[in-house]
Amino acid sequence: MDDILFIVLLFFIFIFGKNNYKNFEKFQNKQKTPENELYQTIPINDTTNAINQTLNIDITGLETTLGTLTGDIETKLNNTFGWIQSCSDYKEFCGTVYFPGTCRTRACRSWITCSCSWGGCSCTSKRTCWYWNKPCTKNRRECTPKLPWWKCSIKPSGYKAPKNPFPIHR
Repeated sequence: MDDILFIVLLFFIFIFGKNNYKNFEKFQNKQKTPENELYQTIPINDTTNAINQTLNIDITGLETTLGTLTGDIETKLNNTFGWIQSCSDYKEFCGTVYFPGTCRTRACRSWITCSCSWGGCSCTSKRTCWYWNKPCTKNRRECTPKLPWWKCSIKPSGYKAPKNPFPIHR
């Protein structure tokens, strides 16, 4: 990652330098008058022009190289990002959670009372129920929030798959 930042920084330095060099040429006096040629001779002028042409060729070549290199880096980053997206997923763990609670319990008793006379028998039934609370174990189904899950066989360094946090009761 540091190499990429260094190359991009180097690219911007060259662009900045080239732009400043072009701005510097704008401020030079371009008129060919004897006053302006006073300190420049023809060989120095020719050498300056040759250096300027060579610099322009080198800067153009460097811009092309850096542009290609930047494109290659972007392609590799996009491919890596695509691979990471295709391999990453989320997994939710679900299980049964047991907890203490109270259960309402009922017990009933029924009895029949019969009375008989010369006219026949008549019976009545009576039912009495009792209710009370008693401790019991209840359960509910819970799920974890979605946790990062790696689908591909090649695991990134430092990756540990999340484990199911729910106890297994049989």
